Amino acid sequence: MNNPDWRELLKDDEDLVRFIRNMEKFNQLFCDMVIEKKEFTLRLEVKGKKGRLVHCRVGTDEFDRGEKEK
Repeated sequence: MNNPDWRELLKDDEDLVRFIRNMEKFNQLFCDMVIEKKEFTLRLEVKGKKGRLVHCRVGTDEFDRGEKEK
């Protein structure tokens, strides 16, 4: 038996749209940070209950550490 993925598990259109929207935010932040060669920490927080998506959010920790040596 194959393991299902999120496309199969999120049957509710609203849940699916919310999840995809936050995955796109995560992807964009990840790409921006890598391209800009920044130090970063990203989080994708997904909370579910009883087979439904309760909430989803993307977070980043940004630090101002001054000029860094290269």
